[in-house]
Amino acid sequence: TAIGNLPKHLELKTGVIAKIIDGNYGIINQDGKFVVFDVCDFWISATKTAANENLKLGDVVSPGELVCFHAALVNPRSTIPYLATSVWTEQSVQGDSMPTLINREKIHPVLHHL
Repeated sequence: TAIGNLPKHLELKTGVIAKIIDGNYGIINQDGKFVVFDVCDFWISATKTAANENLKLGDVVSPGELVCFHAALVNPRSTIPYLATSVWTEQSVQGDSMPTLINREKIHPVLHHL
């Protein structure tokens, strides 16, 4: 379902890294929809995130790079309405080892009411 014209979830989508904010946060542009993500949610293999390996975002991804992701709508009125729950490159995670979607209600209970 959707809120306004924005779907509640973006599942198995691709986008381009628009910006690395700092070592921990970045922004994905998916056809004009913006998604913020955290180093803790950037998968470098089927079993490890960048944070697990004490890596910063700039160590594992660059602006302009294509990534795959899952995201949840957290604020439909924001310029960056989505929060990624998993981000990866096609080279780092493939096939059945892809991260699973985390429903927005599991991120924070108040999101269930949006």
